[in-house]
Amino acid sequence: ETKFGLASSFLTFIRPGSVCVAHSTHSVMEMPEDKAAHVFMAGLGTGLAPFRAFVEQRKFEKAGGTKVGPLTLFFGGRHAKAEYYYRDEFEAYEAE
Repeated sequence: ETKFGLASSFLTFIRPGSVCVAHSTHSVMEMPEDKAAHVFMAGLGTGLAPFRAFVEQRKFEKAGGTKVGPLTLFFGGRHAKAEYYYRDEFEAYEAE
């Protein structure tokens, strides 16, 4: 199933032989050293991938016996059916 977003749609429909100039940067987002700290995250057009990684990391640490603090994630999209790719996963984290 094809998912449509801004960059993914551009890359899906770019014509063979076209030139696409892009670059990647190192993330400036970091989790606090204090694992018990409450972390507030706001995905305002940044996508959920970095926040998904933070949630997965906290789950891993908690499963290993580390006392971890809560996470609060704010994000949104225009159309939940088309843009909420990790719905089942995040709902399971929330229930846990």
